[in-house]
Amino acid sequence: MNHRLHWTPFFDDPQRDVPAVIRRVIQEGTVVGRTEVELVDSVGIPRLETAKALAAGATPLRYLVIVATDSSNDSIAGNVYSAIPFCADGEVVELEVCEVSPDTELPTLEGNLQLAQSEGGLLWATDPFFFVNRSRYRIGDVLRFRVAGVAYTMKKAKDSVLETDRPELVEAQRRRMKLLDPAAETDKITSVRVYLRGSRMLLPDPDDPWRGSTFRGPVEAVQTFELDGMEIVGCSVGVKGGHLQPLTARIFVPAAKLGGYRPKVGDEVEGAVWLQAYPSDRTG
Repeated sequence: MNHRLHWTPFFDDPQRDVPAVIRRVIQEGTVVGRTEVELVDSVGIPRLETAKALAAGATPLRYLVIVATDSSNDSIAGNVYSAIPFCADGEVVELEVCEVSPDTELPTLEGNLQLAQSEGGLLWATDPFFFVNRSRYRIGDVLRFRVAGVAYTMKKAKDSVLETDRPELVEAQRRRMKLLDPAAETDKITSVRVYLRGSRMLLPDPDDPWRGSTFRGPVEAVQTFELDGMEIVGCSVGVKGGHLQPLTARIFVPAAKLGGYRPKVGDEVEGAVWLQAYPSDRTG
Protein backbone atom coordinates (compact mmCIF):
# COMPACT_ATOMS: atom_id res chain seq x y z
CA MET A 1 0.00 0.00 0.00
CA ASN A 2 1.39 3.35 -0.98
CA HIS A 3 1.23 5.65 2.05
CA ARG A 4 2.79 8.75 0.51
CA LEU A 5 -0.58 10.53 0.43
CA HIS A 6 -1.21 9.67 4.08
CA TRP A 7 1.99 11.49 5.09
CA THR A 8 1.28 14.70 3.16
CA PRO A 9 -0.52 16.44 6.06
CA PHE A 10 2.73 16.18 8.05
CA PHE A 11 5.54 16.57 5.53
CA ASP A 12 5.88 18.57 2.32
CA ASP A 13 8.25 15.90 0.99
CA PRO A 14 7.42 12.50 2.54
CA GLN A 15 10.04 10.72 0.44
CA ARG A 16 12.70 12.92 2.04
CA ASP A 17 11.34 13.13 5.61
CA VAL A 18 9.68 9.79 6.42
CA PRO A 19 12.93 7.72 6.45
CA ALA A 20 14.10 9.71 9.50
CA VAL A 21 10.77 8.94 11.20
CA ILE A 22 11.23 5.23 10.48
CA ARG A 23 14.74 5.22 11.95
CA ARG A 24 13.53 6.97 15.10
CA VAL A 25 10.60 4.58 15.62
CA ILE A 26 12.85 1.54 15.19
CA GLN A 27 15.31 2.99 17.71
CA GLU A 28 12.79 4.24 20.29
CA GLY A 29 9.56 2.35 19.65
CA THR A 30 7.98 -0.59 21.41
CA VAL A 31 6.27 -3.61 19.88
CA VAL A 32 2.47 -3.10 19.87
CA GLY A 33 1.54 -5.97 17.55
CA ARG A 34 3.20 -9.19 16.52
CA THR A 35 2.36 -12.37 14.62
CA GLU A 36 3.77 -14.78 12.05
CA VAL A 37 2.91 -14.09 8.42
CA GLU A 38 3.74 -15.62 5.07
CA LEU A 39 5.65 -13.30 2.75
CA VAL A 40 6.84 -13.92 -0.79
CA ASP A 41 10.40 -13.01 -1.77
CA SER A 42 11.53 -11.35 -4.99
CA VAL A 43 11.64 -14.67 -6.89
CA GLY A 44 8.21 -15.78 -5.70
CA ILE A 45 9.24 -18.17 -2.94
CA PRO A 46 7.01 -17.99 0.17
CA ARG A 47 8.62 -17.80 3.59
CA LEU A 48 7.36 -17.54 7.16
CA GLU A 49 8.40 -14.38 8.95
CA THR A 50 7.57 -12.62 12.19
CA ALA A 51 5.89 -9.28 11.57
CA LYS A 52 6.01 -6.62 14.28
CA ALA A 53 4.31 -3.24 14.59
CA LEU A 54 6.44 -0.65 16.37
CA ALA A 55 5.06 2.61 17.75
CA ALA A 56 6.83 5.43 19.54
CA GLY A 57 5.35 7.82 22.10
CA ALA A 58 2.12 7.93 24.07
CA THR A 59 0.08 10.57 22.22
CA PRO A 60 -3.34 9.92 20.63
CA LEU A 61 -1.66 10.11 17.20
CA ARG A 62 1.67 8.31 16.72
CA TYR A 63 3.96 6.91 14.06
CA LEU A 64 3.67 3.18 13.33
CA VAL A 65 6.25 1.07 11.49
CA ILE A 66 5.80 -2.56 10.42
CA VAL A 67 8.94 -4.68 10.13
CA ALA A 68 9.40 -8.39 9.48
CA THR A 69 12.23 -10.76 10.33
CA ASP A 70 12.98 -14.44 9.92
CA SER A 71 10.86 -16.33 12.47
CA SER A 72 14.00 -17.57 14.23
CA ASN A 73 15.23 -14.00 14.71
CA ASP A 74 13.78 -12.26 17.79
CA SER A 75 15.39 -8.86 17.20
CA ILE A 76 13.40 -5.74 16.38
CA ALA A 77 15.59 -4.97 13.37
CA GLY A 78 14.30 -6.32 10.09
CA ASN A 79 12.95 -5.36 6.69
CA VAL A 80 10.66 -2.32 6.83
CA TYR A 81 7.40 -2.90 4.97
CA SER A 82 5.16 -0.05 6.07
CA ALA A 83 5.14 3.27 7.95
CA ILE A 84 2.04 5.34 8.69
CA PRO A 85 0.64 8.02 10.99
CA PHE A 86 -1.38 5.88 13.40
CA CYS A 87 -4.53 6.89 15.33
CA ALA A 88 -3.98 5.32 18.75
CA ASP A 89 -7.18 6.86 20.13
CA GLY A 90 -10.67 7.18 18.69
CA GLU A 91 -14.38 6.76 19.20
CA VAL A 92 -15.60 3.20 19.88
CA VAL A 93 -18.50 2.08 17.65
CA GLU A 94 -20.24 -1.23 16.95
CA LEU A 95 -19.85 -2.01 13.24
CA GLU A 96 -20.57 -4.95 10.98
CA VAL A 97 -17.79 -6.35 8.82
CA CYS A 98 -19.03 -6.18 5.19
CA GLU A 99 -15.83 -6.58 3.19
CA VAL A 100 -12.21 -7.45 3.95
CA SER A 101 -9.80 -6.24 1.25
CA PRO A 102 -6.15 -7.30 1.61
CA ASP A 103 -3.61 -5.02 -0.04
CA THR A 104 -2.59 -6.14 -3.53
CA GLU A 105 1.14 -5.77 -2.82
CA LEU A 106 1.32 -6.93 0.82
CA PRO A 107 -1.85 -8.99 1.36
CA THR A 108 -0.71 -10.61 4.61
CA LEU A 109 0.43 -7.32 6.16
CA GLU A 110 -1.94 -4.54 5.09
CA GLY A 111 -5.61 -4.30 4.26
CA ASN A 112 -8.82 -2.29 4.28
CA LEU A 113 -12.32 -2.85 5.65
CA GLN A 114 -15.81 -1.94 4.53
CA LEU A 115 -17.91 -1.56 7.67
CA ALA A 116 -21.57 -0.79 8.35
CA GLN A 117 -23.63 0.62 11.17
CA SER A 118 -26.90 -1.13 11.87
CA GLU A 119 -28.83 1.94 10.62
CA GLY A 120 -26.15 4.29 9.39
CA GLY A 121 -24.74 3.22 6.09
CA LEU A 122 -21.20 2.24 5.16
CA LEU A 123 -17.71 3.48 5.88
CA TRP A 124 -14.36 2.51 4.42
CA ALA A 125 -11.27 2.35 6.63
CA THR A 126 -7.76 0.94 6.90
CA ASP A 127 -6.87 -1.37 9.79
CA PRO A 128 -3.31 -0.43 10.90
CA PHE A 129 -3.04 -3.87 12.58
CA PHE A 130 -4.45 -5.83 9.66
CA PHE A 131 -1.65 -8.38 9.79
CA VAL A 132 -2.68 -9.29 13.34
CA ASN A 133 -6.46 -8.90 13.02
CA ARG A 134 -7.17 -10.39 9.58
CA SER A 135 -7.87 -13.86 10.98
CA ARG A 136 -10.55 -12.36 13.28
CA TYR A 137 -12.69 -10.92 10.52
CA ARG A 138 -15.75 -12.81 9.31
CA ILE A 139 -18.26 -11.21 6.96
CA GLY A 140 -21.38 -10.36 8.95
CA ASP A 141 -19.68 -10.27 12.34
CA VAL A 142 -20.38 -7.22 14.51
CA LEU A 143 -17.36 -5.96 16.46
CA ARG A 144 -16.53 -2.93 18.54
CA PHE A 145 -14.16 -0.79 16.46
CA ARG A 146 -12.07 2.22 17.36
CA VAL A 147 -12.70 4.78 14.57
CA ALA A 148 -10.45 7.77 13.87
CA GLY A 149 -8.71 9.41 10.97
CA VAL A 150 -6.02 11.72 9.66
CA ALA A 151 -7.34 14.79 7.85
CA TYR A 152 -5.82 15.75 4.54
CA THR A 153 -7.73 19.03 4.91
CA MET A 154 -10.01 20.61 7.50
CA LYS A 155 -11.65 24.03 7.64
CA LYS A 156 -14.64 25.80 9.09
CA ALA A 157 -17.66 24.79 7.04
CA LYS A 158 -19.63 27.24 4.92
CA ASP A 159 -23.42 27.51 4.97
CA SER A 160 -23.91 26.61 1.34
CA VAL A 161 -26.05 24.60 -1.05
CA LEU A 162 -24.47 21.72 -2.91
CA GLU A 163 -25.87 20.34 -6.15
CA THR A 164 -24.64 16.81 -6.75
CA ASP A 165 -25.27 13.94 -9.14
CA ARG A 166 -23.87 11.25 -6.80
CA PRO A 167 -25.83 8.10 -7.76
CA GLU A 168 -26.71 7.08 -4.19
CA LEU A 169 -28.14 10.51 -3.38
CA VAL A 170 -30.07 10.73 -6.65
CA GLU A 171 -31.54 7.26 -6.07
CA ALA A 172 -32.54 8.17 -2.50
CA GLN A 173 -34.32 11.28 -3.79
CA ARG A 174 -36.14 9.21 -6.41
CA ARG A 175 -37.35 6.80 -3.72
CA ARG A 176 -38.59 9.69 -1.59
CA MET A 177 -40.50 11.17 -4.53
CA LYS A 178 -42.12 7.80 -5.28
CA LEU A 179 -43.32 7.56 -1.69
CA LEU A 180 -44.89 11.02 -1.95
CA ASP A 181 -46.32 10.48 -5.42
CA PRO A 182 -46.30 6.96 -6.93
CA ALA A 183 -46.99 8.48 -10.37
CA ALA A 184 -43.99 10.83 -10.24
CA GLU A 185 -41.58 10.63 -13.19
CA THR A 186 -38.51 10.02 -11.06
CA ASP A 187 -36.24 9.27 -14.04
CA LYS A 188 -36.13 13.02 -14.67
CA ILE A 189 -34.32 13.50 -11.33
CA THR A 190 -30.62 13.62 -12.28
CA SER A 191 -29.21 15.74 -9.47
CA VAL A 192 -29.99 16.64 -5.88
CA ARG A 193 -29.65 19.88 -3.93
CA VAL A 194 -28.17 19.37 -0.50
CA TYR A 195 -28.51 22.16 2.07
CA LEU A 196 -25.35 21.79 4.08
CA ARG A 197 -25.96 23.87 7.21
CA GLY A 198 -26.39 21.52 10.17
CA SER A 199 -25.63 18.47 8.04
CA ARG A 200 -23.47 15.48 8.95
CA MET A 201 -21.78 13.71 6.07
CA LEU A 202 -19.14 11.09 5.40
CA LEU A 203 -18.88 10.40 1.65
CA PRO A 204 -16.20 8.06 0.25
CA ASP A 205 -14.00 8.97 -2.69
CA PRO A 206 -16.01 7.64 -5.68
CA ASP A 207 -12.84 6.44 -7.44
CA ASP A 208 -11.16 4.80 -4.44
CA PRO A 209 -13.23 4.73 -1.24
CA TRP A 210 -10.29 3.58 0.90
CA ARG A 211 -8.16 6.52 -0.19
CA GLY A 212 -10.34 8.87 1.79
CA SER A 213 -13.75 10.39 2.46
CA THR A 214 -15.10 13.92 2.48
CA PHE A 215 -16.72 14.83 5.79
CA ARG A 216 -18.78 17.54 7.39
CA GLY A 217 -20.26 17.87 10.85
CA PRO A 218 -20.27 19.60 14.22
CA VAL A 219 -17.24 19.56 16.51
CA GLU A 220 -18.16 17.77 19.73
CA ALA A 221 -14.76 17.89 21.49
CA VAL A 222 -11.28 19.33 20.85
CA GLN A 223 -7.85 18.31 22.11
CA THR A 224 -4.35 19.53 21.26
CA PHE A 225 -0.97 17.88 21.79
CA GLU A 226 2.51 17.76 20.31
CA LEU A 227 3.84 15.07 18.01
CA ASP A 228 7.49 15.27 17.02
CA GLY A 229 7.49 19.05 17.53
CA MET A 230 4.24 19.57 15.59
CA GLU A 231 1.07 20.83 17.24
CA ILE A 232 -1.75 18.38 16.47
CA VAL A 233 -5.44 19.21 16.79
CA GLY A 234 -7.83 16.34 17.44
CA CYS A 235 -11.53 16.96 16.85
CA SER A 236 -14.40 14.62 17.62
CA VAL A 237 -16.70 15.30 14.67
CA GLY A 238 -20.28 14.07 14.30
CA VAL A 239 -20.17 12.78 10.71
CA LYS A 240 -23.50 10.96 10.67
CA GLY A 241 -26.83 11.68 12.32
CA GLY A 242 -30.37 12.80 11.59
CA HIS A 243 -32.29 9.81 10.23
CA LEU A 244 -29.09 7.74 10.37
CA GLN A 245 -27.52 6.15 13.42
CA PRO A 246 -25.13 8.75 14.92
CA LEU A 247 -21.42 8.32 14.23
CA THR A 248 -18.62 10.39 15.71
CA ALA A 249 -15.06 10.10 14.41
CA ARG A 250 -11.90 11.43 16.04
CA ILE A 251 -10.08 13.36 13.31
CA PHE A 252 -6.48 14.53 13.73
CA VAL A 253 -4.79 17.29 11.75
CA PRO A 254 -1.55 19.27 12.17
CA ALA A 255 -2.40 22.80 13.33
CA ALA A 256 -0.23 24.16 10.51
CA LYS A 257 -2.72 22.74 7.99
CA LEU A 258 -5.59 24.79 9.46
CA GLY A 259 -4.34 28.12 8.11
CA GLY A 260 -4.76 29.89 11.44
CA TYR A 261 -8.24 28.49 12.13
CA ARG A 262 -8.77 26.90 15.55
CA PRO A 263 -11.80 24.58 15.81
CA LYS A 264 -14.13 25.09 18.78
CA VAL A 265 -16.88 22.92 20.18
CA GLY A 266 -20.05 23.73 18.23
CA ASP A 267 -18.26 24.75 15.02
CA GLU A 268 -19.18 22.94 11.84
CA VAL A 269 -16.11 21.69 10.00
CA GLU A 270 -15.51 20.03 6.65
CA GLY A 271 -12.62 18.42 4.85
CA ALA A 272 -11.16 15.14 3.65
CA VAL A 273 -10.01 12.31 5.91
CA TRP A 274 -8.23 8.95 5.72
CA LEU A 275 -10.14 6.74 8.14
CA GLN A 276 -8.66 4.01 10.31
CA ALA A 277 -10.61 1.36 12.20
CA TYR A 278 -9.50 -1.60 14.28
CA PRO A 279 -11.02 -3.71 17.08
CA SER A 280 -11.21 -1.64 20.26
CA ASP A 281 -9.67 -4.35 22.43
CA ARG A 282 -6.35 -3.66 20.70
CA THR A 283 -4.31 -0.78 22.10
CA GLY A 284 -1.30 0.94 20.59
